[in-house]
Amino acid sequence: MQRAIYWTLGLFMICGWAGRTLADEFHGINAGAPIWDGVIQFTKEKAAAIAATGCRAVRINFRLDGHGSWDADLLSQYDTVIQHARNNHLVVLGLICNEARPVGQAHYNDDPHGDGLNAYVHDFAATALLLVDRYKSDIKRWEIWNEPGAWTNPNWANDPRNAGGTYILPAVYANLLAETYKQLNHYNGRTILTTHGIKLVSGGLFAHDIGGSFSTGMDYMLRVYDQTAVWDALEAATGRRYPWDYFGYHFYLNAGEPVSTQEIGDYLNDVRTGQAARGDHSPLLITEFGWTTAGPSESLQRDNMRETYTFLESRPFIAGTYWYQWQDESPTVKYGLLRADGTLKPAYDEFVLRNMTSPRRIPGDMDQDGDVDQVDFGLFQACFSGFAYPQNDPACANAKLDGDHDVDADDLKIFRRCMSGANVPADPDCA
Repeated sequence: MQRAIYWTLGLFMICGWAGRTLADEFHGINAGAPIWDGVIQFTKEKAAAIAATGCRAVRINFRLDGHGSWDADLLSQYDTVIQHARNNHLVVLGLICNEARPVGQAHYNDDPHGDGLNAYVHDFAATALLLVDRYKSDIKRWEIWNEPGAWTNPNWANDPRNAGGTYILPAVYANLLAETYKQLNHYNGRTILTTHGIKLVSGGLFAHDIGGSFSTGMDYMLRVYDQTAVWDALEAATGRRYPWDYFGYHFYLNAGEPVSTQEIGDYLNDVRTGQAARGDHSPLLITEFGWTTAGPSESLQRDNMRETYTFLESRPFIAGTYWYQWQDESPTVKYGLLRADGTLKPAYDEFVLRNMTSPRRIPGDMDQDGDVDQVDFGLFQACFSGFAYPQNDPACANAKLDGDHDVDADDLKIFRRCMSGANVPADPDCA
């Protein structure tokens, strides 16, 4: 019977226009370390599984992984990582942070003259030039540093070279941002950013409510804004006051309890007020947020994701989001949509739903090329599980068209309605 249905479905194939419709770049994902101990973790299989959710935005951390420099072998591995993303139509947000340099906090917070312009700043900017230039055709957004105000040592203010976390002195960070921009788009007449449409993102601030605090991260960023000599020099040289096009932000709120969108709103209002006071009107890019299931229930993680996405989607100054993260790392670090064994949590289905309901999402377009054709049907057929048999393969998320957990005749009916034929743009409202 199934063979007869498949044969009949094949009669719907027609030919025509060539093109592709983009899927959802608003609901992005942190995919985990792309390379670890010399082994590529962002494999073609992982890239395909992420793409199967409808997600089209992935945050990739460029880390040295124990190398002393960005040598040919390491760059070749990252070439492979980026190719995996490209092959699956994933738009990469590149992250360049402390892990991109072989020396640590004692070096980048070494500021004997108090002006923030040390050797580390110049070396970091040179590294950014190498990476951004190498991937200028593939990566159009780069985040510069990760959680610049985050420390772990309570004596961080008096001992910044041992502050812990990724804390970087505001004066050093301001210079690092400015010098990175000038290396890319000013020195020696270079216009890499302008010519290739590349945008910079300030390092995502770490916001939390630990111990009942109201910690938006803006106290740190205001000290960065206060580096007026750095910004005056940048403006005189380049014509722009600040080097970033997007304001990076992380929030980890309401741990272990239902999320309060009122609290999220209060945090974002504090950020926007601080930005406006310093003449910074750049939109926010939420490059990390999430909830753990180490203790709290998996259903609470899903519910918090749902409420938060609904809230963030309604805010026009939010340019995009990146859930933290794709898969659990350990029994105690469990922020993933997938458990450590690869099975799916309830939040996974919510993530798929958010991507599937993007106005640019086409039901049945399994390979995301804008049509629904024989190639898509082959992928759909491979996912067919039958009535009441759950289909848990992440690569089959796009085949579950009727909102339940199996891929059966009801999904097939929807797929048939959405058939357009090869190279014929399909109707996003076909379902």
